Amino acid sequence: MLKKDSPSRSRISLKIEKLEREFKASGGEFREFRLDEIFELKSSKKIFHAQNLKIYDEIIAGSYPYVVRSTIDNGIRGYVIEDEQYLNEGNTLSFAQDTFSVFYQKLPYFTGNKVKILKSKFDDFNSKIALYIVANFNKVLREFTWGIGSNVDSISRIKILLPTIGGKISFAFMQSFVEELEAYLAVTGLKDYKLTQSQSEALAKFDEIYKRGGGVESLKFSEFSIGDLFDIYPTKNYGYTNSDLFSTIGETPVIVNSSQNNGIGGYVDLKPTENGNIITFSDTTTSDSIFYQPKDFVGYSHVQGMHPYNYLWQKYSLIYFVVNFRKITNGLFNYGNKFNRKIVKDMQIKLPINENSELNFDFIQNFIKAVEKLVIKDLVLWADSKIATTKFIITKNKTNHC
Repeated sequence: MLKKDSPSRSRISLKIEKLEREFKASGGEFREFRLDEIFELKSSKKIFHAQNLKIYDEIIAGSYPYVVRSTIDNGIRGYVIEDEQYLNEGNTLSFAQDTFSVFYQKLPYFTGNKVKILKSKFDDFNSKIALYIVANFNKVLREFTWGIGSNVDSISRIKILLPTIGGKISFAFMQSFVEELEAYLAVTGLKDYKLTQSQSEALAKFDEIYKRGGGVESLKFSEFSIGDLFDIYPTKNYGYTNSDLFSTIGETPVIVNSSQNNGIGGYVDLKPTENGNIITFSDTTTSDSIFYQPKDFVGYSHVQGMHPYNYLWQKYSLIYFVVNFRKITNGLFNYGNKFNRKIVKDMQIKLPINENSELNFDFIQNFIKAVEKLVIKDLVLWADSKIATTKFIITKNKTNHC
């Protein structure tokens, strides 16, 4: 979960606050609506119990989603082939009465016990509007405790905030919001946060290690000399003074002797002196200057580059290494006891290995990808109904005044 004061969240928070001010200035406002003002609450046509079903992991010919009270995977436990007269309508929301999980279901579906169907009372309802409503619905549901149960009456009384224009629900506003948000996430690479099976297994192994305080049978570790994994030498630089080096503004990062901002001192209009996909650190400061550099960059005096010998060291595995590298060096160095490449080459680091006693790149990559997706998911859900809706209102308002 993103911490309250994390840089990513702070930047988005400021952006959201600005958009909200502009939105209010444009005359748009949010109002509470009871759930039964928006949806018709229906019981499932028939309850199917898992022990009596043949459940497929993937959709096959003639099968439909089987929605249960799960809080993951859109509530879908798998896919089943049953009498289609008991299918619940697609383009609806499924609501689990005791886990308080709500999901948009595009396809017709069967359900297990204690799952209600929420059918929109408005013809405009679609997947994007549903996603907007679900995000706001989930905010309210965070206050509910798992297992207390609910009924049609208590669900009906739940209130959620929705955008309005002239006192009426703005479905166009919601749709535009989600489309803008999706575009934003796609551009920034923050759209996909569903874990693959391999990523889920990597997290499970790590969780078991954490609980046991040691290794698990299916995951072993071994110590490696860092000098055997990386060729370490100073980064190339232009030899300019700082005033000359930073006299231009461009897109090429300059990596300096800093423990902040990924070591980036600024962006210049110069050709890179170093290729990206390496680790850098400064030999004039502490080990807090260890960073992964994804892009080509301009080097700097006293900045060391760690060039992997094995081509399998890529973005996610190098990020994993950086985290562990920082951990084993934390507190050992200062301005008097400097962190340099000779010391680094001789240091030992513990890394996961496979059955052949080789570095387990599969686990490393899947683990970091899983962690990244969990952070992305938290960020997306936190931002939920904020980023793009106001843009639509502002644009609409400007258009109306042209």
